[in-house]
Amino acid sequence: MKSINTIILFILLISGLQARQQVDVKIDNISIKNYIKLISKINHINILVKQRIKGNINFVTNAPIYDDEMLDILISVLSSKGFTLIKSGSRYEVVRSSDAAKNNLKVITGTDKPKGYLMITQAIKIKQDNVDVVASKIRHLTSKNAKVVTMKESNTLLISDFPNNIRTIRLVIGELEE
Repeated sequence: MKSINTIILFILLISGLQARQQVDVKIDNISIKNYIKLISKINHINILVKQRIKGNINFVTNAPIYDDEMLDILISVLSSKGFTLIKSGSRYEVVRSSDAAKNNLKVITGTDKPKGYLMITQAIKIKQDNVDVVASKIRHLTSKNAKVVTMKESNTLLISDFPNNIRTIRLVIGELEE
């Protein structure tokens, strides 16, 4: 009986470490540099910042938010300054949004659903229409610094953008192909 209790306690401890954590923060006129430090500490991640990013953040909340949502807020703030966050090995790096697609973004393959907050790359096979026509129809759904490449020989779109945008694009393409 004691060993079963120990195993249950161990499983609860492990699952507690993996679970999303709620964070109660008040962000009032904090510099972007200090916000990056805060995110690094809350999410237990390393973030490399090579460029100086000026500005302050105000975030109004009346309820706790999750730690991973704090990372999404950072990406939103960085985006407003022309930057984004990419994963580079075991660390994260702040890069210019216009250069993000050149930094070995995570590639989502096959029918995997894009998720998370970081920019990714996904190939979308166009079955019925001409890939150039589809690309012209979906370009307005991409973010400002997204990259869309058409590969005529395989009738495939190659898109580097944020997961939410890619999910929307996939839905629209599905509707267009019906």
